Order: sequence, then structure tokens, then C-alpha cells
Amino acid sequence: MRKFSAVVSLFFALPAFAEGAPVFKKDKLTIETAAHTKLPFTVEVADEQPQREEGLKHRSSMPENTGMLFVFDEDNYAQMWMKDTQISLDMLFLDSHGKIIHIAQKTTPESTDIISAKRDSRAVLELTGGTTEKLGIKVDDHVIYPAFK
Repeated sequence: MRKFSAVVSLFFALPAFAEGAPVFKKDKLTIETAAHTKLPFTVEVADEQPQREEGLKHRSSMPENTGMLFVFDEDNYAQMWMKDTQISLDMLFLDSHGKIIHIAQKTTPESTDIISAKRDSRAVLELTGGTTEKLGIKVDDHVIYPAFK
């Protein structure tokens, strides 16, 4: 497991008509809570560097039950920020099994403060700020998605 620090710009990509904007694959995932509630989400997947760099930048809204999933090639000390992101997010840091290891709730739009977990993660799931509180999503819940063992 190789550790590295990489500030990853979050926040949704520019509108589809923007020249050079990365294209994001849309997919479905489920969050399974400790109470065995299964919560479905549609996500845009950022699994390549240009997508990770663009993230959710410049988006002014995000529909309910949607998000962006940043998937890394290996476990790493992921560092995120809110630069150029106009909406508050909940950032869920996930291990290689999809277990939620840290949640940063209601992040501050446009902030350049670094947001990270205290340990390596394989992915970061961004949801609209307040979603985890509203739906009762907590650390140790699981994200079910093919990228996780």
C-alpha cells in the first residue's frame, strides 16, 4: 500500500457543452446502513485523473439521491477540498471493502481547507451536504459497488 497526498478538486463537472470537460460515467450504488436499510444513489464516477481533478467544480446544485464517487487505483491518503465548488457536500471516505471510515459533513463551499480521513481510503463518495444526517448514514455503514471487494 503506497501512501501519497493528492489534493483532489471536487465538484461536479462543467456543463456538458463545455469544451474539454471530462465525461463522467453514471452508475448506481447502494449504501447499506447498520439498520439494514438500503439507500440507492445514482453517481457520476471519477476514476481517471482528469475526472478527479474536475470533480463537482462549478455546479450550483445536485439532485437528491445523486453524488460523485472518486475511485482510486489503490488505497491512499486522499485529500479533498471545496475550491470552485458552490454547493455544500457530505464526503464519505471509504476503505477497499466499501466501509465508511470517515464522514466530513456539510463542507463549506469554495473553501481551500483540506478535508481527509485519518487513514488511507480507496474512494470518496460526495453527496449533497446534510444527506448523511437526513438518511442516518454513519461511519461503519457500507457502500455496495463493484469497485469494492
